[in-house]
Amino acid sequence: MTEETSPKSYAAALKLLSIRARSQAEMQKLLEKKAFSEKEIATTIRILKEKNYLDDFQFAYQYSLFSATNRLMGRHRLFQKLLEKGVAAQVIHRALDQVFIEIDEEKLLEKAIGKKVRMNGLPETINDLKKLYDYIYRRGFPTELIWKKLAPYKKRLSEASF
Repeated sequence: MTEETSPKSYAAALKLLSIRARSQAEMQKLLEKKAFSEKEIATTIRILKEKNYLDDFQFAYQYSLFSATNRLMGRHRLFQKLLEKGVAAQVIHRALDQVFIEIDEEKLLEKAIGKKVRMNGLPETINDLKKLYDYIYRRGFPTELIWKKLAPYKKRLSEASF
């Protein structure tokens, strides 16, 4: 601890990190809410970064990996979520590139479609197919990949109408 940071600001930051990982911007906002001075906050964040307790790349990577595998989110949605959390765009791109080396986005999309179909049944009408498309699109998957994976459902609908 240095003279510029109080043990209280550092302890508050550690308590926040013990709950869950945070981005640097989130930590700054939370410490500002607790009415610490700008100098205390800057020093606390610097110390946390030096100790690798606060690392935006690791935060973005871990958040993306968890959200992609467990919440079935695509690249675009993850990008938006991380921007909301105050992570820099170039850091997000690096983290997402790393995540999608490990995870096949196409298989992730198939899982998301499978989950929705299990919950709602096969699309019976064009409107049902549109709802399925909209759901998957909101999950953050690219349009061309969605239509590629929904093609069998669309074909099934067109064959059933004749």
